[in-house]
Amino acid sequence: ALTINKLFVRVPVTKLISGKINVNEVLIDGGELRLFTDNSGYTNRYLFLQKNNNKANSKSPSGYFFNHIRVRDFHCIITNERDNKNFDLQLQNMILEVQKDSATFQQYHISSEVKVNQLSFNLDKGSYLQGATVNGNYTIIYQKDKGIISIPPASVLINQHAFSISLNIV
Repeated sequence: ALTINKLFVRVPVTKLISGKINVNEVLIDGGELRLFTDNSGYTNRYLFLQKNNNKANSKSPSGYFFNHIRVRDFHCIITNERDNKNFDLQLQNMILEVQKDSATFQQYHISSEVKVNQLSFNLDKGSYLQGATVNGNYTIIYQKDKGIISIPPASVLINQHAFSISLNIV
């Protein structure tokens, strides 16, 4: 489920008057996202999947019409009972900017301050970074055709200690 306390959208007045809405910026101030998968494999993630509609009027190949999103004080919980995983993050401040967007490839720059409540890849082994604050600037690349999400090597601060991170999710 998705709850948003306050949503602000910046739209140029000239575009609004002409009927061609082009959102420059989105600000989400407070809210919560809960995604789950139960033991049987049932999930609510389908609520957030893009429908394959005609996107002829879209500004970008992905169908998004904004390039800048800012999120403040947003709680994100992802639970997967089947795979024994749980992620509980408090996005204190995050800015996402679309750098590249094509039919097969998306690239985003992210600047974030996140408090980790729980980061469990296997609940039997415990949680990583519990109570830690993670600050950083990094790039996320999504290869749509292969379903691969990656973060090239980047420096982040975890409780004010520098670490290098990278990630590939296939």
